Amino acid sequence: MSDDAAAAGVELDELEVLVVVDNESDTLSSIDPGVPQLAEAAHLAARTAVSRQQDGHDAKVVFDRLCCACHGLSLLITGRRGHVEHRILFDVGPYPDVWLANARRLGVDPSTIEYVFLSHWHFDHSGGLPDVVGAIAAARTARGLSRPTVDLHPNRPDQRGLLTAAGVILLLPTEPTPDAIAHAGGDVVSHAGPHVCCDGFFHGSGSIERVTGYETGLPGHCSFRGAVCEPDPLILDERFLAAVVAGRGLTILSACSHAGIINVCQQARRSFPRAAIDAVLHVFVSQAAASVSGLHRVTIGLPVALAIVAMTVLVAAACGVVPALHAVRTGVSPLVRSGSSRGPQAWRLRGALVVAQIALSCVLLIGAGLLTRTVSAVMHEDHGFRPDGALEAKVVLSDTMLFDRPEREAFVRTLLERVRALPGVLYAGFGSNLPPQPPVLTMAIRLVRQNLDETRMMKGGSASPGYLRALGVRFIAGRDFDDGDAQRGDPVVILSESVARFYFPGQDAVGRTIARMPAMFRMPGEPRVIGVVSDVKYEGLDSPASAAIYIPWASRPLGRGYLLVRADGDPMRLATAIRAAAREIDASVPIPEIQSLEAVMAESISARSVRALPAAGFGLLALAVALVGVLATMTTLVAERRRDLAIRAALGASPSRLVRTLMLPGLALTAAGVVMGLSLGGAAARSLASLVYGISPYDAATFAGTAAAIVSGAAVMTYAAALRARSVDPLAILKQD
Repeated sequence: MSDDAAAAGVELDELEVLVVVDNESDTLSSIDPGVPQLAEAAHLAARTAVSRQQDGHDAKVVFDRLCCACHGLSLLITGRRGHVEHRILFDVGPYPDVWLANARRLGVDPSTIEYVFLSHWHFDHSGGLPDVVGAIAAARTARGLSRPTVDLHPNRPDQRGLLTAAGVILLLPTEPTPDAIAHAGGDVVSHAGPHVCCDGFFHGSGSIERVTGYETGLPGHCSFRGAVCEPDPLILDERFLAAVVAGRGLTILSACSHAGIINVCQQARRSFPRAAIDAVLHVFVSQAAASVSGLHRVTIGLPVALAIVAMTVLVAAACGVVPALHAVRTGVSPLVRSGSSRGPQAWRLRGALVVAQIALSCVLLIGAGLLTRTVSAVMHEDHGFRPDGALEAKVVLSDTMLFDRPEREAFVRTLLERVRALPGVLYAGFGSNLPPQPPVLTMAIRLVRQNLDETRMMKGGSASPGYLRALGVRFIAGRDFDDGDAQRGDPVVILSESVARFYFPGQDAVGRTIARMPAMFRMPGEPRVIGVVSDVKYEGLDSPASAAIYIPWASRPLGRGYLLVRADGDPMRLATAIRAAAREIDASVPIPEIQSLEAVMAESISARSVRALPAAGFGLLALAVALVGVLATMTTLVAERRRDLAIRAALGASPSRLVRTLMLPGLALTAAGVVMGLSLGGAAARSLASLVYGISPYDAATFAGTAAAIVSGAAVMTYAAALRARSVDPLAILKQD
């Protein structure tokens, strides 16, 4: 047992979290826009067995299992180690009727709950305590079991509230007393410091130290003790629950995290200094702005449209005021005496504006180029698998299969047989992981050999025969899984190349055995390595490739997984046939979506694409404005220099020479703007370093391409304006003067 396991008592083989009460609403509820909703009814219908046939339709009963949403939290945590299991209830929510109803709908047996842990004294977490504890105690007493232990923080307030800006205190209901909880049937214990729960399966934190200022507290929050009202923004009685899972690390359960999630994690690291934090479950307010998938709901309403129009008119008026005032101050006589020439001052002003426009467009195009080339680099980099020619279908097995392993194996086996028989299918397989999404299993493996102590984070997954081939993973050595592996009962694994180097440095891994596998794999003995494959990018296409261990799907068939099919030609033409095959085997198994692996990859980098597209649009728009400015400036210059051009032509200058003479000022302005823009673009690129992947922020191709595009466009515009000099009639202009 590791030192960290000793802090909690034991390392668990498995940890299960069941949400009994939270504030997520199902899709049938009428709620305000932006409130999270779960498609719970649809999921229940997909997983529920057919009750009867009605007029040729399948009829299913689902509403008896639809849970109620409520502001508050209650989690049922189950820890397993070998054949021993302990259940602890983390908070109870505000209302006992909601908890009892949801527990019944979820199939929770209250008699199996031996411990209740309260995260902090807030009614939305503690309000249901007496009645819920009473129901648990009654169920345990009926089975001859001991009373449930109820773990509380001793610093209990009588009541809590929030002082608003209007000077009104919004009071929460009175907190339940320890005596009332004990009277309901609970054995009350109080802990303000770290302690273990349920024979050491879980670790209670005690009060959380406020080390960082990540959370400054809840302004206006106050606590009542008797008649005294005390400011209490920090809510110092808050605690978290933690457990160590073998092969994975530390799981932390924090309710509201009033202490701040950074303080929570830091205290957990102090209690478990050698354990990697594997997961943190924390209730938080969802911020829709951070979700790219919600961009389609963003619309431009009437107020926004009016603001855009007003801003446009204001900018146009501001740009016209300066020339108008200049004309009023100058008067008509000076203009008549000077002819059409505006003089050097006007030329310098126009030239400065053109240079500024070109520099701005250069900066924007550099930013757009870096972001666009990043998307291209991410898509075309080696990801360890081939997305072209393959599709994926997420499969959620029905409730009847979830606890029947042979039925799960039979369904997957039959589905693969039928899919492989479809025309054009090259490979088909079933597995637990789908890059670039994070795998189900993540573990930290520590290896000590020859005075070398090394720990490596690795991914784990199960795969049927053909799955890795369908994914397009490169086989470096050895073979794929086959059906004979399960029949022979021979424990086998496939390693990614970095795992093979980790376990067997400088050696051929194929044929060797791994002395100790993580307990989560449940291998019957020391597995033999039968293949080595390329590392795959499981943490995102813009992240390093992951070390991974693969076991046969039959060794650990999960309740959900991915069907992967590689086809000759367009794989999406097989989607209808795949759905039909799954429906024929078990109509209750939902396949909500089938999409190509290329679409999965594109979706995974949608945030980068969303940044690149507007940047490219703004850059091209700025370039167009700058080029129009060059054309307008040079056209004005040609008009102002008509007399000078006529004299030059009369003295024998050729039309081509006149064109070159006029192009030089335009190209000089362009060069000045490009030099300034490249300098500013280099400074701006530094701020984009965190958004760039696969290329340097000072990518030479991007900078050179931007300069070439601007110079080429400006040269065309300058030449188009200068061509007017070819049509100059010297005699006509001189006679006119």
